[in-house]
Amino acid sequence: MKVDLSKERWDHLIILDACRYDYFKELNTIEGKLEKRISCDSDTLNWMIKTWGLGKRFDDIVYISANPIISRYMCKKVLGYIPFHKIVEVWDFGWDEKFKTVPPHHVTQSAILHRKLHRNKRLVIHYIQPHHPYLTKPSIDQVGWKRVYSEIKGLQAPEGKTAYELASMGLITREELVSAYRENLKIVLDEVKKLIDRLEGLIVITADHGEALGENNVYGHPAGLDLPCLVEIPYLRVEKDVG
Repeated sequence: MKVDLSKERWDHLIILDACRYDYFKELNTIEGKLEKRISCDSDTLNWMIKTWGLGKRFDDIVYISANPIISRYMCKKVLGYIPFHKIVEVWDFGWDEKFKTVPPHHVTQSAILHRKLHRNKRLVIHYIQPHHPYLTKPSIDQVGWKRVYSEIKGLQAPEGKTAYELASMGLITREELVSAYRENLKIVLDEVKKLIDRLEGLIVITADHGEALGENNVYGHPAGLDLPCLVEIPYLRVEKDVG
């Protein structure tokens, strides 16, 4: 059964963008109850529509987003409204031009701040990693998130190819891609450990969708594709004492 995170019970929902279940299970050291769940879609835009859209409203949620698809701009464009009490646009103020993405420590810092500011709200905390570009190997991705970032900011579209496109063209190897993906996941999990030390209540760590790293000659996460690597996501429940 496909998971609807909007209907699950949690106080803090941590999203790791494009996080596969298999690599999470292998690399995670955070204690809790881990389950395999099935995402409602294989890309963020459709996941957003199905999870948070379709007329649903969540006035009790502050959404901290390193993904520009979860932004005021895109919510208004795609959904026609903003479903949350507030979207904290870390994708904008945490942008790092060198890496063409948002390093995860900006998300952690923002989550800690807004936990203090919004004591009566639930938090969704959306890290962009392990999604490309890769923090330990920025050279294997020429544009990162710059295409979506540029659209929202009204900037000229960047030239170059993503890591997915370069891999599909045979310009980087699958082994390079897998290694870089794993390192991104390790980096973001280290940040999540720091964050959950500052949180209370029921914490769920999961993903919007998975990631194809060459399986069936697919790279990335095309919408509507029902491959295990794309729809099998981690669902880790961590209970923290309150007060």
